[in-house]
Amino acid sequence: MASSRAQKQTDAILKSLGIFRASDAIEKGISQPSLSRMAKEGTLVRLEHGIFMHRDFDKPEHVDFIVACLRTGPDSVIGGLTALAYYVLVEQVPTQTWVMIPNSNKGTYKNYRVLRTKHDPKVEIVDNATWRIVTIERAILEAFAYSTKMGYQTALTAARTALAEKKTTESKLQNAAKRLGIRPLLIKNWEAITTK
Repeated sequence: MASSRAQKQTDAILKSLGIFRASDAIEKGISQPSLSRMAKEGTLVRLEHGIFMHRDFDKPEHVDFIVACLRTGPDSVIGGLTALAYYVLVEQVPTQTWVMIPNSNKGTYKNYRVLRTKHDPKVEIVDNATWRIVTIERAILEAFAYSTKMGYQTALTAARTALAEKKTTESKLQNAAKRLGIRPLLIKNWEAITTK
């Protein structure tokens, strides 16, 4: 009886975590052997080494974003082409998840398209508790900042689409550029954005 209660308690803890690192579960008092057993039983899905998902996780569309943020660190954020696709500003969906990480993060993450940035990892971010993504304004501005990696035409199309579909405004873009310290970049490209 006690064992059954303990199993239910463990299951409830892991369900509340959703997607988690093994170290997160261990912090909650659940052993590595228990995680392995639960993965064999099908209660957990092993997404990659050291990262698990509870079988009842209810947001499957966010799995890649959550895993990317777990894998690349607390200051990482979904950005680049992945953010532009998320906001439906480009047609192509990238094959790899694009992640912005601070220059100070020296890790190598072969499963992701990593952009190292000097821009503040806490500015113009939407924090979804388990994963973070740049705001639509930051996505557009960084498309110009990293146009050698994403393509200038991609940046231009994204900016024009966002403004035409009223997903953002000139003033929001200016405020975001100011907060990120890249206002000259927006000014330099503004004429191209607003003329067809």
